[in-house]
Amino acid sequence: NAKIAKHTLNSAVDSILGKLERNYKIAVPSWHKSKLTLMVPLYITSDIAPDVVLALDKDKDGKVYRGRTILTLDMAYVNARLIIRPDSQWLNP
Repeated sequence: NAKIAKHTLNSAVDSILGKLERNYKIAVPSWHKSKLTLMVPLYITSDIAPDVVLALDKDKDGKVYRGRTILTLDMAYVNARLIIRPDSQWLNP
């Protein structure tokens, strides 16, 4: 059901936003199409390991990050650019 899927995704996004407010290092930088994006893990079926990764980039005004695509963990690992040492272990293969 589309409503259930939407609610589940929104809950996962709300959860990670709260975690990001407490620890910004959860977001891992990535370079895509000549611009910096941020990757954040989404925990849907478990609180232990993320199921997918949400790729975010800034809007045209540069004020708001928007989710643009969902990546697998393997895709996120390949795309990651570790500019800072992440606090979380979610990106480890």
